Amino acid sequence: LFSDIKGFTSISEALEKEDLLRLLSTYLTLMSRTVESYSGVVGEILGDGILAFWNTPDNVDSHAAKAVASALAQQRSLEFVNKQFKGMLEANGLEPLSIRIGIHTGEVLTGIFGSKNKFKFGCMGDAVNLASRLEGVCKLYGVDIICSGSTLAELPERNFEVRELDLVQVKGKSSDTKLYEVLGMTQKISEQRPALFSNGITASSEQFSSGFSNRKSFWSWKSREDKGQGKELSSDESTWGPVSFFEQKQLC
Repeated sequence: LFSDIKGFTSISEALEKEDLLRLLSTYLTLMSRTVESYSGVVGEILGDGILAFWNTPDNVDSHAAKAVASALAQQRSLEFVNKQFKGMLEANGLEPLSIRIGIHTGEVLTGIFGSKNKFKFGCMGDAVNLASRLEGVCKLYGVDIICSGSTLAELPERNFEVRELDLVQVKGKSSDTKLYEVLGMTQKISEQRPALFSNGITASSEQFSSGFSNRKSFWSWKSREDKGQGKELSSDESTWGPVSFFEQKQLC
C-alpha cells in the first residue's frame, strides 16, 4: 500500500516550517497507528508518503482485506486531522487535506535490505512498484483509493464496494492491469476494534475517528514506546547483514 497527500508541495510552500512539522507529525502518527491496527507494517515514510505492507514478517490472515480496510480507515481518520488543523489551513488559503492510496497484492522479496552499516527490514519487487504506480494513477481518474485486480481477487465477497475503472498498461509494465476504485465497506461493525477480528474483513473505518478524539492520545501513545517498551536490538540482531534473511512472500 502506497499513500501520499495531494498537493503536498503547495502545502509545504504555504506553511511555516514549524506548522508544517506539527501537521505532518500528527498526520503520520495517526496514519501509522491506523495501518498497525489492521495488522500492517509501516515500511517507509518518505516525506508525506507512506509505504505499508501486510503478511510479512509474520503471516497475516486475509491480508488483502485488512489492507483495503486500512485504506478506508485512513481516509476516514483524515477527517480528524482536518478538523484539528482547520484554522491553520484556512488561514493560509489551503484546502482540507486529502490523500491518494494505491493497493496491489503480489509476490515480492522481503527481508533485511541496505548497506553494511545502514539497513532495514523491507520489501522490493514488481508488486511494490505497481502499488506505487496505482497511487499515482488515482490523480488521473480523480479517485481516492485504487486497488488492482490481484487485490480484488483476494477480497471476500460482499464485504467491499468497488467500481471497475479501466484496464491499463502502467508505465514500466508489459502486462495490463485492471483498476478498481474502492468505495467503501458493505458491512459495518461498530462495537469491537478492528485488531480483534481474526479474519480482518468486517472492521469498519468509522471506528477510528472516535479513537483519536484529542491530541494528547497521540503523544501519550508515542511516549509509551519512548519509555522502553519498544523492541531493542540484541547483540546478535545488531550484527545482521543486509542479506542475512530473505523470504518469498505474497503480500499487499
